[in-house]
Amino acid sequence: MHGFEFFGGVPVVLVPDNCKTAVTEGRRRSTEEAVLNRRYRDFADYYGIAIRPARIRHPKDKSVCERSVRIIEDDILPEMEKLDIYSIEEFNSILRKKLTRRLAKPFAKRYGSRTSIFEEEEKKTLLPLPVARYHSYTEREAAVGRDGYIQYSCAFYSVPPQYIKKKVVARNYEGRLYIYDEHRALVAEHPVALRKWQRVTNSGHQRYDLAIYGGYSKTEFDNQARSIGPGMYEWVQAVKGKWECEADSYRTLLGIFSWIKRVPADIAEAAAEQALRSGIFSSRGFKAIASSYIADREKGIRERQDPNSIYIAHGEDGNGYEG
Repeated sequence: MHGFEFFGGVPVVLVPDNCKTAVTEGRRRSTEEAVLNRRYRDFADYYGIAIRPARIRHPKDKSVCERSVRIIEDDILPEMEKLDIYSIEEFNSILRKKLTRRLAKPFAKRYGSRTSIFEEEEKKTLLPLPVARYHSYTEREAAVGRDGYIQYSCAFYSVPPQYIKKKVVARNYEGRLYIYDEHRALVAEHPVALRKWQRVTNSGHQRYDLAIYGGYSKTEFDNQARSIGPGMYEWVQAVKGKWECEADSYRTLLGIFSWIKRVPADIAEAAAEQALRSGIFSSRGFKAIASSYIADREKGIRERQDPNSIYIAHGEDGNGYEG
C-alpha cells in the first residue's frame, strides 16, 4: 500500500514471490493455478489488481525485483552504516533522499534514468489510487461451543445454534466481528467486545433449544445439581437467573461441574449453600468456598490424629521387663 502511494498509482498486475504472505500453495506448472492467501487476495481485489505469482524454480520471473533490492543493499545501505542515526524517522528521511538521488542517476548504456523512464513511460500505465486506503483485518478459525458461542480474543460471541460443534472463521474489521461458515457465508455480526470475557449476544441466536443442535439442554445441569443436593440445585437456578439469556450461564456451570468431580459431594453441597447465602454466583467464588472447606477438613483430620498411634506400644513380660 505504501509502495502504491510512493509511485502515485496502482499496477495492473502484481508478481509476488511464493511467500506465505501472498501464496498459500504455489504452482509447479504453467497450467496450474496458485492458491492465494485470502487476505492478500482481498487486498488485491480492493485495488483492482490481478495477481500472477512467480513460478517455482523460475528465477527470471522476478529478476527485475531482485535487482532493485540489490540497489538498496549494495549502493545505499553501506553508506548509511557510516552515519550516526538516532531515530527511525531520521533513518527513513536519509534513506529517501539517497534513494531519490540514486534513481535519478543516468544509465551507463542507455538513455535516461530509472526516474525519467518511470515518469515518461511507466506512470501512464498505472491505475489511479482509490479515494480511501485499504483497511486490513485479522481473522482466525474458531470452534462453536455447545453453548452456541465462540471465543475470540478473550471474549465470547454468539452464533446461530445450527453451527454448534462446527468450525467458523471470525474476522475483526474496523471494530466489528464478522463470523463466516466454511463456505465463507456470513452467519453472524457483532460489535467488538469492550472488555475481557464479555459476552456479546444476539438474542435471536438463543431463542431455540440448543439441545436440538447438539448443545446443552436446559435440564442437563439441573439433573447434575439434583444428584449433589438441594442446595446445589438452588445455586444453579440462581446462576441461570443472573443472565439475560440462560445459555450465557452454561460455561460457568460447565466449569463448576467439571471441577467438583474431584470434590466430595457433601463439601460441594455445603459450598453451594454458603455461596447462596453470600450471594456468590461466579465459578471463582464457588471454588474458593469449596477449597476452604476442603482445607478445614484436612486440617481437622490432622489435629484429631494421635501422634502416639504411629508408634508400637510394648507391654511388660512376666519378669517385669518391658518387651
